[in-house]
Amino acid sequence: MSDTRRLVLVSGGLLAADVAGMALAVPSLLGHGHGVAWGSSALLVPVALSWLVAALFLVLGERPAAVALGELRRTTGAPVDLSAPWRSLGVRPLAGPGLEPEHVTLLIGAATAAHARARLTLWVAVVATAGFLLWTAISLAMAAVS
Repeated sequence: MSDTRRLVLVSGGLLAADVAGMALAVPSLLGHGHGVAWGSSALLVPVALSWLVAALFLVLGERPAAVALGELRRTTGAPVDLSAPWRSLGVRPLAGPGLEPEHVTLLIGAATAAHARARLTLWVAVVATAGFLLWTAISLAMAAVS
């Protein structure tokens, strides 16, 4: 799960950098009022769509693990401990009534699904960032020519 957390943080950082870059570049480009500026802004639509897909994956990425943990809590009646330490090394044994092997199997499957979604999110975020950088290069070239 800690590897999944890192992937999600990197994806979120890339998406935040894309938004900041768009917020800076688009208004200054459109401020010139050239048709070239409007045309280059139309090229930004696929980048914005890939950004939205990555953001959706980012939001939905942790859902399998959250659902599995919620089901485990419901089944075992375990209370929520918000002060529980998040250690990356070492595992405390799960103790509680009604804990059976299929619960652990479901948690492992949910963690695997969350990790796969986090990897997909990172891939889409990298594609969105590469598209934004390509758009920036094309827009600067078009602005230099006109």
